Amino acid sequence: MKPKQNGGCGDFLREEQDGGCGDFLREEQDGGCGCNSREEQDGGCCGEQFGGVFSKGEQNLKRDAWLDEVREVRDSFNISWKEAMVKAMELRKKNAAYQGVKYVPTRERYKQTLASKRIGREHWEREVEDALTELRATNPKATRKEAMALASRVRGGKNFDRAAFRRELEATPGWTEPPAHGPYGHKNKRPVTMEAAKQILLKYYRDRATNFKKGPLSAMKRDISMCKDKAHTLTPCTHYTKTVGSDGKEHVEWFPEDCRDSWKYRPGKFTDGRTGPGVYDIDGLDNLCKKQGREGMKKTSKLYNMKGMHKKPVSPESRAKRSAAMKAKWASMTPEQRLAIQTKRAATLARKQPLRR
Repeated sequence: MKPKQNGGCGDFLREEQDGGCGDFLREEQDGGCGCNSREEQDGGCCGEQFGGVFSKGEQNLKRDAWLDEVREVRDSFNISWKEAMVKAMELRKKNAAYQGVKYVPTRERYKQTLASKRIGREHWEREVEDALTELRATNPKATRKEAMALASRVRGGKNFDRAAFRRELEATPGWTEPPAHGPYGHKNKRPVTMEAAKQILLKYYRDRATNFKKGPLSAMKRDISMCKDKAHTLTPCTHYTKTVGSDGKEHVEWFPEDCRDSWKYRPGKFTDGRTGPGVYDIDGLDNLCKKQGREGMKKTSKLYNMKGMHKKPVSPESRAKRSAAMKAKWASMTPEQRLAIQTKRAATLARKQPLRR
């Protein structure tokens, strides 16, 4: 199920692709797919969700049902495959069979999980403090490590009332039942190649064009000309090999060996730490600084020598101010200055026009 991708993309059933590597068989859809139960499937989606994940066979059945729906829409309306996917999704949302599906977006599931973990940690800290107080009543030199061991034994003991502990958690303000994560929605940790890293870097600055005062192209060139420390410089992968182990499973080995952490170059929100081109560099791509002795490589860098990119959009107010300033400047010019500008413009247009015989 994982075809070779020279650009560093993952398998085509992976939901999250941050580096511009989109998949055309997304499993999770806003109209009711992406459920986490092992219940019987009806039309490609499910009913109430109570956790768990799909088996491989269930994933294939679900995928085939969705593809059949898209093909039917494409043939009925005589439209492209992409348009058919959008139309099929709209029809699914209007179908009463999918109205009872309780779908929680991946981002919301992630937030709920973080909130639940925070409350759980706070309860654990209180238990450790109680254990430390109990130990120091008899031994003033008791350490926190001993208190944690005591609290852990209490939680794992036979006399621990789990039902009461559960009721206490549910009574805590802000507590929500953490939803079970399905087979998708996690960070893509597939290593990236140099070609994939180029696409990631270009998309990173295009998507954030409004954040840069001088435009995304200038910001990207500045990033290419600067170097981060060695701990934040990643090595891209060149190739990989697939072998079948003694357990009958397919194993992928990437080369060189130190390129396994190159997945951190993908910007994402579902990781414990920050990732992306703003935090990491790819060796040979965006660390062409004088300190590394690679300033000469800028001449061959296609990204550094780009002539244009999406610029920061100009608001109507700024456009009106700029137009008024130009009109005022033109009105203050002398006739000789206006004539010189008009002559220069005419010469420029003459050079751009094709030669006539």
